[in-house]
Amino acid sequence: MAAFLWGLNFRYPQVGDMVMAPITMVEGAATSVELHNIQKLVIIFRTERDRFPTGPEFDAIVRDKLRSKIKNPSLDMWRHPYLYRCTDRSFEVRSAGPDGRAFSDDDLVITWEG
Repeated sequence: MAAFLWGLNFRYPQVGDMVMAPITMVEGAATSVELHNIQKLVIIFRTERDRFPTGPEFDAIVRDKLRSKIKNPSLDMWRHPYLYRCTDRSFEVRSAGPDGRAFSDDDLVITWEG
């Protein structure tokens, strides 16, 4: 199947894009749901401990609380790690999106200030 799609994309790029667009939309929607679930976990952590988790604590929360039989919960749907940044008053969780490059136009980002 992948070879067939690659052949379509090679000969008729617009057809390959049309075939892959729904798949990319589903991956984006699933990653968005995961980002919101991660946001809830970080807010619960902050409520319980009066601080945001450190990087290793964030990784442990995601790994332990978002268990999945399908994929590694620390990775988005494109198999890139979620990026986490925090200050004393806010945090951001970012998916690098389909291109895998952080801080590009296709990133999915969720932030919280409080």
